[in-house]
Amino acid sequence: VDTIKKNSGKAASYACNISDSDNFKKIVKNIIDRHKKIDILVNNAGVPGAPGSTGTRWRDEDWDFTWKVNVKGLHEVTEAILPHMIENKSGKIINITSIVGHTGNLGQANYAASKAGVEGFSRSFAREMSDFNIRVNIYSEKKV
Repeated sequence: VDTIKKNSGKAASYACNISDSDNFKKIVKNIIDRHKKIDILVNNAGVPGAPGSTGTRWRDEDWDFTWKVNVKGLHEVTEAILPHMIENKSGKIINITSIVGHTGNLGQANYAASKAGVEGFSRSFAREMSDFNIRVNIYSEKKV
């Protein structure tokens, strides 16, 4: 945001708890009321699951929370913003993923599965949104 503003652009960032759908829906409404549109969405929320918890020690609540934030939360935030982007026939959505979604990592099967899910969602969604001039991309710390 600071870099954009230093270069004479307009930008704002908003933090929200994506495990609380009422919270981010209020934020989306506030953004639309204030700025009239949303140009870019960066879905960067994520939780690592339960590091060190191998398949013999998984707890359902750890698995569920990882998916709620990393996949369902990403979907719900996108769904809340999407009508505004479609109406404007413009938008960019960047979903943060991880190389672990490709390589796996000891004790992080739930995290790896969720990040692979983010990639699959993003690749399919990009095809769906192309008719509306909405670009959907993924970013990972390593090229995937």
